[in-house]
Amino acid sequence: MKTARDTKGPPFHVTFECGKNFQTGYELKKYQRTHSGERPYMCTTCGKTYTQLGHLSIHILSHQGIKNYICGDCDAAFNRKANLDRPEKIHKGIKPHQCEICSKSFTKKNNLTMHFKMHIGDKPHQ
Repeated sequence: MKTARDTKGPPFHVTFECGKNFQTGYELKKYQRTHSGERPYMCTTCGKTYTQLGHLSIHILSHQGIKNYICGDCDAAFNRKANLDRPEKIHKGIKPHQCEICSKSFTKKNNLTMHFKMHIGDKPHQ
């Protein structure tokens, strides 16, 4: 038997600020913190604040020196799995971000953005 929690219908929770839709009131409340600036979760060690408890939990690992994600190629260690992607892309030569003008490729999107600014004459580091 399916319950209301088993099926997701169309989103019905909408932000007033930008009109983004969410399935649940909880998701909406969590997202609205990006507009309100509310950061209710604070690190008791350094005072840094976060919009989500999970982000604080990951941050706390940095104070404890816990790094569970280790690169198999260079032994670099990270406290977030997402941070492990960068060295793995470098070791494998994966460069998914390509310049539309000259076809040069980059591992990180930010490097492509900086490169692209060179093409359009925007040089922020002068």
